[in-house]
Amino acid sequence: MLSSMPMCFNLFADLRKMLLKDTKEVTEIVKLMFKEIDWIDQVNYIDVEFIPTPIAHYINDKSAFDAMILVQDKNGKKGLISIETKYTDLLGSNTAKDSDTKNKIVKEGKFFDESLMSELKEKGYKQIHRNFLLTYAYAKKNKISNFTNVIISPEEDKISVTELDELKKHMIKLEENIFKISLDEIVKRTSNIKNEQFSNLMKQFQKRYLSFN
Repeated sequence: MLSSMPMCFNLFADLRKMLLKDTKEVTEIVKLMFKEIDWIDQVNYIDVEFIPTPIAHYINDKSAFDAMILVQDKNGKKGLISIETKYTDLLGSNTAKDSDTKNKIVKEGKFFDESLMSELKEKGYKQIHRNFLLTYAYAKKNKISNFTNVIISPEEDKISVTELDELKKHMIKLEENIFKISLDEIVKRTSNIKNEQFSNLMKQFQKRYLSFN
């Protein structure tokens, strides 16, 4: 129960339930969780373990968003926050078999340099690449103006930081559309909020996942 999938449910499933009753309150919590994102005006939808289908319309594999949040900005434009959660596991180094669709997206998007494009064609796409491409493809397909891919993992996870830094070295544009927030920081931001229900949830979450003496 300490793997990333149940951890993701513990972080976002209650918010998804709360959203059915109180959009304003959930919006304030999401804004607090993701302070780095300035285009959140209203949260419209939250899901966990979401696979966009049909997969052929996106990156043609079964990559999923651990969590996804659909929002809108002050002008009513749609926004997407796709989330990858990691706890004891790391970003996957396994590569997807079908690269043709991904190669086409990368070529048309022009957000990676030639060096990375050549490497991906030769060696395939790791999880960090697939997550970003799925976010990009989903936003484009569904006419979503604002999008970002967020990695949430403990502060001790330096490997994802290294992978992210390496990826950004080869990004010609959209490098601000993928970043990491530590799990510790997410809990810190939300464990003392006015909403007692979610505050208590985060305090329990901290004891379970982060308080090891």
